[in-house]
Amino acid sequence: VPYLKELGVGHIKYDTRPEHYLIVGKSLLNTLKHFLGEAWTREMAQSWIEAYNLAASVCIEAAYEAMAPTRYAAVTLDDVPPSV
Repeated sequence: VPYLKELGVGHIKYDTRPEHYLIVGKSLLNTLKHFLGEAWTREMAQSWIEAYNLAASVCIEAAYEAMAPTRYAAVTLDDVPPSV
């Protein structure tokens, strides 16, 4: 979970949005299904869906918390160096 939190926060710089995780998740599952062929089972799909949804939700929540307005610290006059 700590790694997933870092990953979610790190994706802020790429402008990753919550709706992007759905697209990536579908792409991942379709890729696995394609390359595993007959080895891809309903049970395997369900396990991957659960794992991906958990990872995505941790990443999304961490990014949301990192960008939360309550964490914003406004610049004040004290932050500006005095004139020389």
